[in-house]
Amino acid sequence: MLNNQLLSKEQARQLGARTFFTGIVCKRGHASQRSVANGSCMQCNRENQNKYRAMNVEEDRRSSREWYAANKERAAAWKRSWLENNRERYQERRRRYRSRTSTRAKEMLNSAKWSAKEKSIPFDLDSEWISGRLGAGVCELTGLAFRLEPLAGGRQNPYTASLDRIKPELGYVKSNVRMILWALNAAFNTYGEGVYA
Repeated sequence: MLNNQLLSKEQARQLGARTFFTGIVCKRGHASQRSVANGSCMQCNRENQNKYRAMNVEEDRRSSREWYAANKERAAAWKRSWLENNRERYQERRRRYRSRTSTRAKEMLNSAKWSAKEKSIPFDLDSEWISGRLGAGVCELTGLAFRLEPLAGGRQNPYTASLDRIKPELGYVKSNVRMILWALNAAFNTYGEGVYA
């Protein structure tokens, strides 16, 4: 339902909606949509789910993995639909996510781990190691400051940080990886480091 349009539970049911909004606050003070199925406040439901997940982290992760394994096509279709309908919101969320050192380090770690698995190359990086280099804020080769925030339209910032494997075949291991400008890493991948020596 869009823009919290005022609807009764019955009207929402006739429209085939899953939620309705009356404008009346719940007993916890939320002016939120309610579930057509049982009339419960959606904000209360979210808060209860978050509390449960915080107290049952491993069980929640296991349950999520099992659901995703059984519903990959459904999850992919939902994601495509959400992205099509929320492009600006997604870009803003990505901008904020990639602009913070902590979340960017997590993204870089996951990306490197996936790449190492795909290429069957060694991997021993960890979040603390990446965060330390990213937190230094400068390219290890040029000394130029990193700019983590993407360019307008979500385009890659050439001054953002990038993990560079000095000798690609040795993998993502601490003794073989440096934190450099993304543009420089892209140039090395295209032309080789010798061109810039």
